[in-house]
Amino acid sequence: MQDAINDFQGSGEEVRLTIANVDLALARGAVDEALGMLRSITPEQTYFVQAREKMADIYLNHRKDKQLYASCYRSVYIQPIWAVGAGFLFFHLTNQLANHWLLLYVIAKYVDAIHPNHVT
Repeated sequence: MQDAINDFQGSGEEVRLTIANVDLALARGAVDEALGMLRSITPEQTYFVQAREKMADIYLNHRKDKQLYASCYRSVYIQPIWAVGAGFLFFHLTNQLANHWLLLYVIAKYVDAIHPNHVT
């Protein structure tokens, strides 16, 4: 695994390999080692959000620490949007759009319940 990480050093794939290496460390029971690898991933790197999600999962399921679990998600959402990257921006905007469509649907259902002949 270390050879693959060295081969892809400096690329976006390096982070994916690091996250895969975290899974191997967890299988060995090396929780602290896995967390150390995830902490090395910075917000400027491509898979930062996935790394924080993996870190949150470790804190919740292996350490049973809900505060550190929540702090992982806070660290993602507090980052300036340009630091996290376009992928997160796309996800965030898509999620917001889905929320707006859901709100419009609920309003339409409510109006339809009050005035059945006004909504088509």
